[in-house]
Amino acid sequence: MLTFSKNTALQWNSRFNRAFIYIAFALLAAGIVTVHTLLFESRNYRQDEAFVLEQSIGFSPYQHFLNVATSDVHPPLWFFVSDVWVKMVGDSERTSRFIATLGTLITLAFTFRIAADLFNKQAGLFAVFILGFTNYYEFYSHEYRVYFILCGETVATLLLLLRWIRKPNFGNALLYVLAGVVSLYTHYYALYIIAA
Repeated sequence: MLTFSKNTALQWNSRFNRAFIYIAFALLAAGIVTVHTLLFESRNYRQDEAFVLEQSIGFSPYQHFLNVATSDVHPPLWFFVSDVWVKMVGDSERTSRFIATLGTLITLAFTFRIAADLFNKQAGLFAVFILGFTNYYEFYSHEYRVYFILCGETVATLLLLLRWIRKPNFGNALLYVLAGVVSLYTHYYALYIIAA
């Protein structure tokens, strides 16, 4: 049976144990990203991934942003990010999907932070483990689609909401509102997160 006492809490707050937790997070996150990458390394683009990539190659980021904003049913931020990313790193499957790997790492970091803020750092590691090996997250976190950004923005929005609730000031409120707006410009399902 596990028990938690003040002495245990004091032990986890020592400098060595804090370093251990962060190293454990880094290793866990690297392991999750490695597993995800190995699972998706041999997969070809799906049709909607190829469509976004083709659009990113054909237009300038600004022109594509305006086209999507004025004539498409999707919010334009993902297309703008895609355009900029393809112009920076190229359009091969490996390099274009690397943005999803970076997004996965950022999402895992936000997940760790929100669980550590709500509970403790061990809960943060557990939350990273659970999220990282969830089938749905594994599948969508390495595709060249909007979902990895939406997941990261959702966790970031929740973290900023928690910080605003704990310390209500204009700066925290502004960050929360900006994160919500960015989420809405990425995917309309973010409205459900903000409304919840």
